[in-house]
Amino acid sequence: MMPGLFRVSAMKELNAAWEFVVASSSGATVYLDTAAAELCRLAGIQFRFWKVGAHSINELGREGDVSRITAGGKCVVVCCRFWSIEHYQRIRHFLSSTSHTRCTLYVTTREDVLVHCEMPCDSYTDLQVKLLQEARKARQAMDFRIDVRHVALLGTPINPDLIVTPGFSSLFPLLPTDVAQLQLAAQMKGVQKEIKTLADIEMHLLPQALQIQLRVFVSLLSDFFAQLDVGEDCYAVGSMSKLIAAELASLPTAKARRKGASRKASLVFIDRSLDLAGPVSHNTDCLADQIVGLLPSLHPSSSDVYVDMSETLSQPRHSAEALAPGTLYHSDSPVAQGLLSSFISKRQKEAIMEMSRLLLEALAKEHIETESATRIGRMTTEKNQRIY
Repeated sequence: MMPGLFRVSAMKELNAAWEFVVASSSGATVYLDTAAAELCRLAGIQFRFWKVGAHSINELGREGDVSRITAGGKCVVVCCRFWSIEHYQRIRHFLSSTSHTRCTLYVTTREDVLVHCEMPCDSYTDLQVKLLQEARKARQAMDFRIDVRHVALLGTPINPDLIVTPGFSSLFPLLPTDVAQLQLAAQMKGVQKEIKTLADIEMHLLPQALQIQLRVFVSLLSDFFAQLDVGEDCYAVGSMSKLIAAELASLPTAKARRKGASRKASLVFIDRSLDLAGPVSHNTDCLADQIVGLLPSLHPSSSDVYVDMSETLSQPRHSAEALAPGTLYHSDSPVAQGLLSSFISKRQKEAIMEMSRLLLEALAKEHIETESATRIGRMTTEKNQRIY
């Protein structure tokens, strides 16, 4: 938990990195990978893109990539996941196939981490040169320009106590069943160390892809604390958390940052696998837990659910696929954000009462009469449905 003023500062800084992307998007076509698209939607950044005059916002890889894109001019590409050869090949194919003449590519992988990635390059300059050469060769044209930049997009706050990080949604702690496979992999690398338990695992013994993902996560976390001017004391519970905490503590840029930081904070990492019963049970008195557990995921989002909006129509029920889905999070509505916070942090009874109050206020504002004469304190979900 974070103190009030610190939480406000943290919420602002998490989304501040988008300002660099938005500032370069005037008159550009914007492309976002899946994780960046989810961050953009949750943070409401799309409105800022429209405000500065972006032509359109597209999700990279979900609009046929380039088959429908014929417009030239400049484009801005944002990749929250850029650390494997597959990520590189996707960007290379995209740039080689579009008719854009200028591209600004933003990646969350810092240059000092790029050295460890499964890439045919180890610096931004090298990456820029290779992409430029391959795009010009494929297009048979020399009028293409590209600029590669770093952007620290770690996550976005859903409420003051909850931050989601779509770029790392696949991260999960190691399990005891992974030990045998890690031992075999270590032997194939010529490592003599015997791995008997999770406690014996070190960073260099992890699969290369997992090592890179953890390093990118740690570097973004360090960037976040740098923006807050915070020096952190790291604590960890669990084998994976210990690896992350040790990586953050030994990061050279983090060491320099902590020396000059004006504020201090304690950072506790905890392996999710230490409590597997919690996330799969529904014993907590929290409405958000019930909603997330019952509704299907809003594909390809990793942190939102699909809300069927057909019940809002006065006409006979339509197919849910024919309607734009609803969502729990609305970055442009303080009322909706406050209601979601009550779903997360308050007891079910209190959250239902809050929802009833907001429904009745909305009806009164629109001068719509309701037959409900029930006192707010007695509201239930069924009575809320009758009001609606």
